Amino acid sequence: MTTETTGSHEGTPVEPVSVEFELTPEEWIEVSVQHSSNSPQVREAQRTVQLLVGAIIVLAALISVLDGSATAGFIWLLVGLVVMAFMKPALRAGQRRQITKLAETGITNGMFGPHRVELRPDGMLDSTTEYEWLARWSSIERVEEGQGCFLIYTGPHALLPIPHTAFPDSESLRRFSDAFFGYVKDAKAVAPDGSGDALAPGGERAGQRDETE
Repeated sequence: MTTETTGSHEGTPVEPVSVEFELTPEEWIEVSVQHSSNSPQVREAQRTVQLLVGAIIVLAALISVLDGSATAGFIWLLVGLVVMAFMKPALRAGQRRQITKLAETGITNGMFGPHRVELRPDGMLDSTTEYEWLARWSSIERVEEGQGCFLIYTGPHALLPIPHTAFPDSESLRRFSDAFFGYVKDAKAVAPDGSGDALAPGGERAGQRDETE
């Protein structure tokens, strides 16, 4: 794990800043589970499933009561409480199994192993043994701090995880962060849609853009 930096001017470095790290399958799985759990679409789907199951159980209990069996109705309600209590953890476990299977099948080849992320005037370059990916600064949407990783989003479902362990000390993290947000601020300030200064270190933004390249 190494970091490199050079001189800067008003928060934006003159020369590229880079960080090197290894992304393990376990780290990728944790990041993907967190992203999936926080996805509005996934949350809505989970709520829909819970509502449907809850409605079915309540209906079964009501039918039992109307049929003259209050005991059966009470049992249905107890079953419903147990099912609802364990449903959310069960759905999350299912997500984790699916993501783990993706990692094991090799679909994500190139994500695991050594990465070199370089912050340059024209964008953030992620280089691995399998690919090179350049994200323009105007495409950066937000940054979140996940479990063991910083998550840099360039779209609703496009992100680059950088493990906390990539930064050996607070000073290396500060240098990388200053350079990163300096570039983003400059890019947003000259954006044609007027979204200047839209991204702050806390991830707060005004408006949405997805210009991943």
